[in-house]
Amino acid sequence: MPTPTDETASDAPKVPVLQVIPKRNVPRYFMVGDTFHGSFDDGTTLTLRLFFPTGRVRVMDDDLPMLDQLLFLSDDTDLKDGLDAQDFNEAKAFAIKAMTAYEERQQARLGE
Repeated sequence: MPTPTDETASDAPKVPVLQVIPKRNVPRYFMVGDTFHGSFDDGTTLTLRLFFPTGRVRVMDDDLPMLDQLLFLSDDTDLKDGLDAQDFNEAKAFAIKAMTAYEERQQARLGE
């Protein structure tokens, strides 16, 4: 029989995503908005906002080539500050889409 530590993220039960914090029948773990809620056996309840600004992730993980390339090429401090304030996954998606658009534009020009 698997133990909780044997579960992979895909095997684990999904965390319920709710619109509001329930008053009754509160799940042990659930999400409301971008905040994770969890309760413990001793009655303690903790929350964790699952929003990680890119600026913080960049401090922890310097291996963000797509985002770093975009910021280097643009040399735009407003863009850097704006992306650093966004959630990491959204900033990464922005960088990927921007670089894809750039590549498509370059291919179109080469084909002219």
